[in-house]
Amino acid sequence: MRLTIIFILLLTSPTLAFAAQCTLTENQLIGVWVLKNNIGAFEETEFALEGNRKVFNSWRDHRPDISNGTWVLKNCKLNVAHRTERALSFNFDARLRSRDDLELKEEGEPVAKYHRFKSKKAP
Repeated sequence: MRLTIIFILLLTSPTLAFAAQCTLTENQLIGVWVLKNNIGAFEETEFALEGNRKVFNSWRDHRPDISNGTWVLKNCKLNVAHRTERALSFNFDARLRSRDDLELKEEGEPVAKYHRFKSKKAP
């Protein structure tokens, strides 16, 4: 009985449940994302490819925060890093809730929710 309860608790753990539902690919991540629940480390982010290099940029109050950083996505684990400051590295569990809704979860932190930014084309 005790093992059954422990097993159920492990299966319902938010971190385990978060990771189990992830199917995010690099191509789906590429683009600009805007924080929509005021919980995340970045207000605005961009995941880009420049040749073979994965470039990460972020902004806070519309000012550059991390510029020309890097990102790696593997098995729904996302690492973003400043190019020179190791203290500005972050590890997330990542998943898409829909094509335009991204969730990032740092260990011990609430889920940060981002929405894909779509530029409005001039007429």
